[in-house]
Amino acid sequence: MAAHSEDISGITWKAISQSELETVLQMHLRFLKRQAEGKRASLAFFDLSGSDLSNRDLSEADLTGVKLLRASIIGARLNNANLFGADMQRADLQRADLSQADLRGVCLRNADLSDAILRDADIREAGLAKYDEHGEPHIVSFDYSPSQFDRIIAHRVDMSGAQASASLMRQADFTDANLTNANLRDADLRYANLTGAALDGANLNGANFSGADLTAATLTNVILTGADFMGADLRGAFLDRESRDAPEMAQAKLPRKRLDVDQHLPAIIEHHREWIDSGGTKGSCADLSDA
Repeated sequence: MAAHSEDISGITWKAISQSELETVLQMHLRFLKRQAEGKRASLAFFDLSGSDLSNRDLSEADLTGVKLLRASIIGARLNNANLFGADMQRADLQRADLSQADLRGVCLRNADLSDAILRDADIREAGLAKYDEHGEPHIVSFDYSPSQFDRIIAHRVDMSGAQASASLMRQADFTDANLTNANLRDADLRYANLTGAALDGANLNGANFSGADLTAATLTNVILTGADFMGADLRGAFLDRESRDAPEMAQAKLPRKRLDVDQHLPAIIEHHREWIDSGGTKGSCADLSDA
């Protein structure tokens, strides 16, 4: 494992052969089973780009700052793993379990997290340490870095209870995602697709949902103070009265109030019947869109 790679940040990543990686994984499995000669996987600042870790068990592993670009991690177990500052751009994490994992400062840009589990994961912003030109592990600078979920595909992902404050989630696809009780304070979700997503009980303080698609989403008991929903599409969404009437929703595309229909429904139906019976010459076609 002598080879190293370095980028302009000055951080050095170590290389590892497939046979060496397999040994690490086998010893980690023994560690998880509390068997003799087991050893927790410590792959901090290793370059595992393109690796196939599908269905492997890396629960509780130390993967701080690891590179997993374009890696196949389908169905893998990474619950309680330390992925602080990891670079997982374009990785395939479908059905992976990252519940309670440390994902602070992680970069998942363009990754696929469909059906993945990130329950109670820590996805907050992070201060990332940089190493000197010799790769020595002492801090030479300290940078603020938000977790990056831009343009991820996350259909049906379970992020319930996740701590994702200040995360970048622009143009992310959270179709049918479970974001109940998630902390999305100050998160950037501009133009994200949240069709059918559940956000009940979520903290959306200061979050930016401008241009986002929230059709058929549910937002009950949410905290909205300072959130931006300009141009967001919530037609067909289910909101409680507090959410619907919040000033933050003033410039959103909202579903029509039931009162608009309920008070006039008998007349609407009668006019529609006349319209049908007369072939369109009398009455009027019922318009129940967005109701």
